Amino acid sequence: MSYMQYYFCRMLNVIGVVMVCFAVILTESAASTTMEHCEAPNIACAKTVTATVSPTGRILFAWTVDDYLYVNYSDDRGKTFSRPINVNRTPEKVAARGEKRPKIAVDSTGNIYVSWIKKLPQKWTSNIRFSWLKAGEATFSPPITVNDDTEPAGHSFNEMMVSDHGEVTLVWLDSRHSRAAKKRGEPFVGSSIYWTTINPSSLNLSSLKPLPLSESTTLKNTPYVNGNCVCCRLALTQRETKEGELAPVVMWRHIFGDNVRDHALGVLGEPLRRVSFEQWKVEGCPHHGPSISAQDQRIHMSWFNDGPNASGLFYAYTDNLGETVSPAFHFSKSTESPGHPSLITGGDGKLKLAWQTFDGTQSGISITISAQGEQWSDVKVVTTFSGKTDYPFLLAHPDGDLLLWHKPGHALTLIDVSQYGETQHGETRKKVAQ
Repeated sequence: MSYMQYYFCRMLNVIGVVMVCFAVILTESAASTTMEHCEAPNIACAKTVTATVSPTGRILFAWTVDDYLYVNYSDDRGKTFSRPINVNRTPEKVAARGEKRPKIAVDSTGNIYVSWIKKLPQKWTSNIRFSWLKAGEATFSPPITVNDDTEPAGHSFNEMMVSDHGEVTLVWLDSRHSRAAKKRGEPFVGSSIYWTTINPSSLNLSSLKPLPLSESTTLKNTPYVNGNCVCCRLALTQRETKEGELAPVVMWRHIFGDNVRDHALGVLGEPLRRVSFEQWKVEGCPHHGPSISAQDQRIHMSWFNDGPNASGLFYAYTDNLGETVSPAFHFSKSTESPGHPSLITGGDGKLKLAWQTFDGTQSGISITISAQGEQWSDVKVVTTFSGKTDYPFLLAHPDGDLLLWHKPGHALTLIDVSQYGETQHGETRKKVAQ
């Protein structure tokens, strides 16, 4: 089954009732709830749920119901949950579907940061929004618009990370250049990547209007590259430099040559390097972005491609920011409909890679584990489900890594995946020539 067939079949699925778990289910926040009886702020009502883990092991969740964004947390790995906090006190259309979803981050002192996409009335237009909750306070700051352009344009697929000292980096896809080129009657391929940094502690967010900011704002946007795929998620991590500082590293689906949609990697502000070579030429956007994780100087990467000679789910690593790339491991063929990988360096220091498959009836989550990406364990099926699902996300946790796989209309479930992959087999995965 091709990716397009897979995506079509997923859209036709209705909510099912069968779930088989081959791992330890740590929690279900409440009895299963049908969507017809959902009321805000019930997390079961959300189409997507995003989570992050603080240095202390607190798990924070973000989700949207009825034009409001909510955040809560669990200090006991999902056995109990705090009361949800409403982020935006004025309703707004929040994009929360598939790879376009709110993001949440936390720093070492417990400050919480959220970013999301506000849909605008004009077709294919939206703004990047931001708010934060200072540790010890009860309400989030008034939301602000991050993009600094005044003309309506598409700003979406936001990614966010925060440093130990509370500096926030936001990266997103931006259509301001392509729209301007279209007005001039000039050709423009794909979209653009923009980024900005925010220091909320030194910025009086409460004094800023919750409207698009002017060009004089301190939130100055910086263009990075043009020619990226317009609707595939970005992947963002940080890598330690030789000077001991952390540099943001982004990976994305880029358009090379005549509509070849492989992947690129780059430190923000530095030249990009191509890191996948399956030569997938497709007229359209696959809605299928990559995942990355840093392990010391090594950047680990996973992605989906449907090229003529190599199709399915892939993994590779680079020790020099893409100047050279390891041979790619081919973990799952396109006939298994693999998708939306989640790659982390876990709390135990090991790599974990999870992805979703679909057999025409059931979706499943597979996982494999490695020490440094050169040898991988046998693939294990963690869980299956016959209804609508969100994408899988691995969470690095100091007490054992977890899998979040949300099923809309059903209770939130976290699965312990810390005990998988004790035996590693370097020759069990086919390497693809690059």
